Amino acid sequence: MHPIKGTVKQNKVVYLAIDRTKWQSNNILMVSMIWRKRAIPIYWKMLDKQGNSTLGNQQFVLTPVFAALSDYNLIVLGDREFCSVTVSIQVKNS
Repeated sequence: MHPIKGTVKQNKVVYLAIDRTKWQSNNILMVSMIWRKRAIPIYWKMLDKQGNSTLGNQQFVLTPVFAALSDYNLIVLGDREFCSVTVSIQVKNS
């Protein structure tokens, strides 16, 4: 994630998207940075099961991203799979 720090000025807003996708037989949970109308994956986890991610999976991918980008104002976007109140509180406190 170091290239992000050289590209985006500190204290600026950084938009992140959390999403899960199935590619072939792989179930991938990823966090991407939105940059110039593109989603660039910056952290991901291969899930060991099919279907939706768990709260623990979501916290696993978000926590290191929040730590690495602590100098920025983060806005996290996600669809209905990511509607956990616990994740919302974690995002707010980061």
